[in-house]
Amino acid sequence: MKVDMRNSFLVVLLLLCTGVVCQGQINERQAKAKAETATRVGANYPESHLLRAHRREDLEDDLFRVQTKPRGKIAKAAYFYEVSGEGYFVLSPDEALYVDSADGHLVRLVAVSASTGEAYLLSGFKNADFEFNRLARDASLSIESSKDAEMYARLYFTAVADPSGERLIYGSRPLKHKIEDYFFSSYPEKEAERLSKQWWSGFDSRKSNVLFASLASKNSFGYETTLAVMSSSPNRIPVLDLWTLQISTDGPCQTKSIRAIYPAKPGV
Repeated sequence: MKVDMRNSFLVVLLLLCTGVVCQGQINERQAKAKAETATRVGANYPESHLLRAHRREDLEDDLFRVQTKPRGKIAKAAYFYEVSGEGYFVLSPDEALYVDSADGHLVRLVAVSASTGEAYLLSGFKNADFEFNRLARDASLSIESSKDAEMYARLYFTAVADPSGERLIYGSRPLKHKIEDYFFSSYPEKEAERLSKQWWSGFDSRKSNVLFASLASKNSFGYETTLAVMSSSPNRIPVLDLWTLQISTDGPCQTKSIRAIYPAKPGV
């Protein structure tokens, strides 16, 4: 039988190219599996530890907003997943298991590169800020305005410290509601009412000049901006902190300072 060497070469070349494309494009199912595996390894869970991943397309959109978008190659840089070990797990057609946590609802956040499958261990892991900046460098970002920087600062904080979006404060009224919710979920009703009024009265009397919607300012390193953040303290009293962030125009972000606005020291 006569073999056409040229056609054979083209077939081999096509298979190689197809293999490269397949390796370089991660679909949602693959990304979800990678997020679960990365969580299991990063948290040192055994293989038997059940995990489920929930996709966060809102965070993907926030990152995509500041991606460079070359014509013909436009694609989201990463998938984002919340990973937890709670809920119903169908083990087989004959068995389902419900898992609840006695230590509170623990959610970790993992991003997965859409082009390489590389996993970035974000909120809930030890080096979340380093991992976020590693993602930023790999994602080819460009932050070109104060408005972009302000949005990006919120994405950074959400990704490294607050995936549920419960700690960022956008104004006095939301802060007051957060303070009330905090106390009423932590203390009996009468004590919670007294403590929340006491906290708010002290905050209001200080006339703290908190810019809840502060504008990012341009500097020689990129942009600097602040975020108002509610934190807990060892004595079960909420603290309003001010985070100052430095954002590079290509994405890496650094926390310059965290300052307690009220109470200045834990305790009212």
